[in-house]
Amino acid sequence: MVRLLKSSAHLPTVQRPTSRGTTPWVVQFDGAIREKWKTAVEAEGAVIHGYVPADALLVEASPEILARIASMDSVKWAAEYLPAYKKSVDAQDGWADDREYVVALFQADDKPRIAREFGEMNVFVSREELTADNEWFHVKLSPEQVDEVANWGEVEWIELDRKPQFWGATVPETAGAAVARDPVAALRQAFDAGVRIQPINQGCADAGNYGVAARAVDRFVWAHPEMLVVAAAGNAAVDLAPADGVVDAGSIGSPATAKNVLSVGAAEGRRDVARVWRDSWPEDFAVEPIALDPMAQADGPQGLAAFSGRGPCADGRIKPDLVAPGTFVVVPRPPDSDDVGWGAAENDGEIYVGGTGVAAEQTAAAARQVRQWLAAERGIAAPSAALVKALLILSSRDLAPGQYGSGADQEIPGYRPNNVQGFGLLQERFPMDGIEPYDEEGLATGQVKEYPLHVPAGGRVGAVLAYSDSPAALAAGTKLVNDLDLTVQSPGGRIMHADGKAGTDDLNNAEMIEFEAEKNGIHTIRIEARNVPMGGVQPFALAICHPIAEAGMPAETEEP
Repeated sequence: MVRLLKSSAHLPTVQRPTSRGTTPWVVQFDGAIREKWKTAVEAEGAVIHGYVPADALLVEASPEILARIASMDSVKWAAEYLPAYKKSVDAQDGWADDREYVVALFQADDKPRIAREFGEMNVFVSREELTADNEWFHVKLSPEQVDEVANWGEVEWIELDRKPQFWGATVPETAGAAVARDPVAALRQAFDAGVRIQPINQGCADAGNYGVAARAVDRFVWAHPEMLVVAAAGNAAVDLAPADGVVDAGSIGSPATAKNVLSVGAAEGRRDVARVWRDSWPEDFAVEPIALDPMAQADGPQGLAAFSGRGPCADGRIKPDLVAPGTFVVVPRPPDSDDVGWGAAENDGEIYVGGTGVAAEQTAAAARQVRQWLAAERGIAAPSAALVKALLILSSRDLAPGQYGSGADQEIPGYRPNNVQGFGLLQERFPMDGIEPYDEEGLATGQVKEYPLHVPAGGRVGAVLAYSDSPAALAAGTKLVNDLDLTVQSPGGRIMHADGKAGTDDLNNAEMIEFEAEKNGIHTIRIEARNVPMGGVQPFALAICHPIAEAGMPAETEEP
């Protein structure tokens, strides 16, 4: 294929070209993508639509332009982005009947032509869909029509349309409100009104997939880095495959699967409640110890709400990021409303509510306090969403092992982050002393930034790296685009990696290191940009919590 592309000026294509005479292609380079290579691709007249691991770009070009690009010395391999790549697993399942799908285009400007094409297929497109400020349609298609639509050069992706669900809220009457099918429309409206912390308590139960909605939210945050989106992890977890008393993995919902949101699951509330999980979900949680576990308890180990969406994401990323109380949370009774939520509380003016949406709203309230603290105490008037996220993660509390001890029934793994609790339980207040927040402009591929800390022996240190990543191509197997890594070097040169790993993390855009200093001395926190193919540089946030070394304390520089 490489020899063909480099020797031919007219390349055959499988799919129907766009009205511009272009089709989508994947161009892989000979190593980490350099900015000058991207500039050269664009100079030939191609449009870059995204990054595909490893070291490849998804581009739109005519066959003639692509042939010139393929002849560049930096290009290792190139081929057409085929119709088969455009269909999600759900869209490939061979349904016998018509189903609702989301069809995403590379460019919103192509919506009028595609709407006409749908009309000629007798596929209905509403005027609202056509005029919406996005690049996708919700349409009903037959299996044959799915194949035909995938053959259009304007189309990037086709996925099954899973209807949004309501995950709970602190104001219960919102449960009956219409669910927006375009989460970005609500984010745009909130941002324009000056909002910088926005909870999302609705989403789709799509088994950890990163789809159109998740990518749209990532794209919005990438373009509006001050906007922290706090997304409910979903209430779709069950214990069915197999039914063994341990909640199944992979139930995190969208858009909580987005990289740039703060995804929040639900922990059990601290309240004396007799109701157990089998009472409310007799089929989903039928096996002990979950079946007879109280849905909230005042004393004893704290665990997760059984329904709380768990990771991993389909590409292996860790989600949720945090958990917060999400069962039997007391809120004021809504005025002039008959809605009693989960039931009337002891006080006539209060009711109980629950769900990961409730947990997300509590987390959003805590995020607003962190943002105010940064402005008032640290002079950071417009902190990035990544910095607020990093501080909340830094102050979280580890819930491991959960309620059922160790062994086969252990609820929460003994390391963090993990796909049950993420980094841990939200703390309403985080320690102010010894906190160092950094909002950095960014690093390019190969660049490193270091933060030396003088830590006394026995001192505990926590460091969290977070950043809002470039949106991913929907067909990419791995959704991380720009890869930054957090490490710590001890005084003797020992390197500690994030999240307890033996090496670097190439999946997640939030990482944490916790350690207790073995010796007094300089510990160097290091952020390295391993690969930044999109955006030129990757901005990031770093939050550090550490004890203050006494003045004049000698530093030891050798490991035993």
